[in-house]
Amino acid sequence: MAKDIVVSRISGALTNAVYCVQPPPYLKDLIKAAHTANVIGGIDQVTGAHVSSLKRTYHYKVPPKLLLRVYGPQAENLIDRDVELVVIARLSRRKIGPKMLGTFTNGRFEQFLEATALTKEDLRDPDVSIQIAKRMRELHDGLPLLDEERQKGPSVWKNIHSWAEPAKVRLLQLAKKEPGAVQRVLGVEDIETFFKAIEKYKAWVYEHENYTDESIKNDLVFAHNDAQYGNLLRVLPPPGSPLLRPKNEHRQIVVIDFEYSGANPRYFDIANHFCEWMSDYHNEAQPHFIHEDKYPTRSEQLNLIQGYVEHGATEFDDAKIQAEVDLLMQRVREWRPAVNAFWCIWGLVQAALDKTPEEEKAEALALSEQYKITTNAETGSSDEGEVEEQEDEEEAFDYFAYSAQKAQIFWGDLIDLGVIDAADFHGQIKHIAV
Repeated sequence: MAKDIVVSRISGALTNAVYCVQPPPYLKDLIKAAHTANVIGGIDQVTGAHVSSLKRTYHYKVPPKLLLRVYGPQAENLIDRDVELVVIARLSRRKIGPKMLGTFTNGRFEQFLEATALTKEDLRDPDVSIQIAKRMRELHDGLPLLDEERQKGPSVWKNIHSWAEPAKVRLLQLAKKEPGAVQRVLGVEDIETFFKAIEKYKAWVYEHENYTDESIKNDLVFAHNDAQYGNLLRVLPPPGSPLLRPKNEHRQIVVIDFEYSGANPRYFDIANHFCEWMSDYHNEAQPHFIHEDKYPTRSEQLNLIQGYVEHGATEFDDAKIQAEVDLLMQRVREWRPAVNAFWCIWGLVQAALDKTPEEEKAEALALSEQYKITTNAETGSSDEGEVEEQEDEEEAFDYFAYSAQKAQIFWGDLIDLGVIDAADFHGQIKHIAV
């Protein structure tokens, strides 16, 4: 029976391989037949329970679909899985996101949600954008930070620091094969100059917003930090569900994949979501390409931020609401460089270089052992139920090109904000008009 389990790839995840695991199609009929044989006169002869509805009773005995998440080969350099599992447990207690059902060395099983992922077009729908804003506000206000999370400060800086070394290694490997690669990717001649620019920007934003390393801790919230459209699902509520009521409609939006979640200013999380409007991860030709002209207009930003502020307001004071909207608009703009620096470094860590035939053979052998799913532990057969090769379905995502564009937006923002002088920078830049 194990070989008949249905495993299908779910696209859209960049850090992991994600699959839907379903029981064999014939299992429902087998369970129904066995259960029918046990029911005599409305009584289950095995359990002694009264059976009021045969269909309902056997239906709940059919194993549900599961979501299988297999961690990517570079994930250990990016994500602390122990911390992530603790976060998921906290979220589950508050009924946020899917439940975690079990873990193994390089992945886990989760509750499978009957839902559809939002699209890049959905993000631009004014009503959907307000629904996202409400869910974001509920996450920021609804999950208190642990004291240790708050004391560590913004996770954006912590992650950039922890990713710095593997990012440098990856970029220097590229530079050995392609002279001038550092300039091409980061816009500067050496890696240290880029990290110094991040530190200069951090000092600027703290001074500009009157923060110190201590005072900013008071402004931290639990942030998702990766609210791209593939991580935003719309569940399909059954007839009569409370989610169909107008006041609850926004709760149909479910946020998944909390791998990069952590303490950050709310401005960072909102700025990150706005930056995701520029991406089209399902573009077959260039899924890595960033379309800076797709960044939300001022009116689109106001729509989301107004919805965010009003959903968290304790009193409807127009002046106070407008003041908070104005502050958020300003600070989201000022934290945008942090977002693009963050994902620039992330892309470098994720990037894979072309390998020699010998390296490819060795890696393929290692992966075949690491990701093997055994369908019959005693006999070692059969291969019919094995998960299809991850590489066959992956889109050609160019992480170096992605990082280069993030760096160009980062430099453009630093010039526009006055953090650096345009005359002092000689690399390529991308300007976002708003």
